[in-house]
Amino acid sequence: MLYSDSFFGDLNTSLMKMIFIDQWKPTFFITATWMSRFSTQFFLNMVPILKPKIYMKKDVIITEGETSQDIYFISNNGSVSVKISGQWIKNMGFGEMFGEISIFLRSKRRTATVTSLYDSDYLVLMGNLYESC
Repeated sequence: MLYSDSFFGDLNTSLMKMIFIDQWKPTFFITATWMSRFSTQFFLNMVPILKPKIYMKKDVIITEGETSQDIYFISNNGSVSVKISGQWIKNMGFGEMFGEISIFLRSKRRTATVTSLYDSDYLVLMGNLYESC
């Protein structure tokens, strides 16, 4: 289930966290490979600002050289192809994340083109909100 941006408007943060974790825990948070990289507090602060997003097969999620700074977390049945300068580098799958490099680079530019291989759900952490976590 996807929620509109206004859905959580009247709910307090604790309730938002409970709903979101309950929805995604069985299929995502338990097995996500990136979870061990973050503290529990960081994760709990991040949950209310994650945005569910759907990409269809062959949709370009990130284009090399663009200046967006969002971080993507691959959810159930997700898989992406990563290419640099048009050359395939690797595929990434369920529980992995991508897009974090542009947050840490001074140029803030994307270093790869990432394409969805299947119709899939993703969780997106907006780059401008990342620093608030």
